[in-house]
Amino acid sequence: MPVFRPLTRHVRILATLMVVGPLLLASPALLFESGITGRLGLLASAGSIVGALLLLAGMMRWIDWLTDARTNAELMSDRPHRVGRGLMVVSWFIPIVNLVLPYLVLRDLWRASLPESPARRFTLVELWWLVEVTMFVAVVVLKAPFVPQLNIWLLLAAAAFVHVAALIPVVVRISRAQEAWQAAR
Repeated sequence: MPVFRPLTRHVRILATLMVVGPLLLASPALLFESGITGRLGLLASAGSIVGALLLLAGMMRWIDWLTDARTNAELMSDRPHRVGRGLMVVSWFIPIVNLVLPYLVLRDLWRASLPESPARRFTLVELWWLVEVTMFVAVVVLKAPFVPQLNIWLLLAAAAFVHVAALIPVVVRISRAQEAWQAAR
């Protein structure tokens, strides 16, 4: 039988990694756009590598959170999930699919974790999804040949930052609801 998995250990680390990562990743674009080169430019490039590693670590922590939240949701509710466990993880990395299935995953986690919330209400999950789709369209549209390459990095970093800023409240709300459920048992 599955065991409840605490989620708060993930939340702070996940938020830190996913906020600092994009900022460091964009640091060379910010500095080179200003004409800064030399040692500072080299430092910015190193910061970009660190940022990429932080984002990778954040993605791994995200997968941990998702699987733990899914395990807890299955303990909390008999309601079936619309996306299987394997697809739940890989759906975030498949183009076009990542615009639909992650929404279904988070929506199912929300419904299982917060059963008192009305089914047809606009929630933080819908807000996150709206931001996700908007940022995807913005990146695709603005990634035209006339946009300088350095600005692309800034755009991608901004998209990642906004995505995470919309996702963190969803993660916090689901985590708190699941831990409150566990405490009440």
